[in-house]
Amino acid sequence: MSRETLQSTKFLKQLKQVILRHLIQLIGRLAEEEPEKFNELQKNFGSVLKLGAVEDKKNSNKLALLARFATNQRNSTSFNQVRYSFVQ
Repeated sequence: MSRETLQSTKFLKQLKQVILRHLIQLIGRLAEEEPEKFNELQKNFGSVLKLGAVEDKKNSNKLALLARFATNQRNSTSFNQVRYSFVQ
């Protein structure tokens, strides 16, 4: 049995979706509860979150909210922070 055959099974696709959903929830909780650890994660994997927001159509909104972008005024900001600053 080839590796490609194993990777294309329905079970593995479902497992990938479950793991990805839990990982996104964990990163979101980390962003809210422990910003210092999230900033370290952002330094190492920020580009992966941004790439995932573009490529993963199913989870793009969730990943885009977790992505942080460099600004002139702050070290990093999210889409929610930018939207909130325009409202006020």
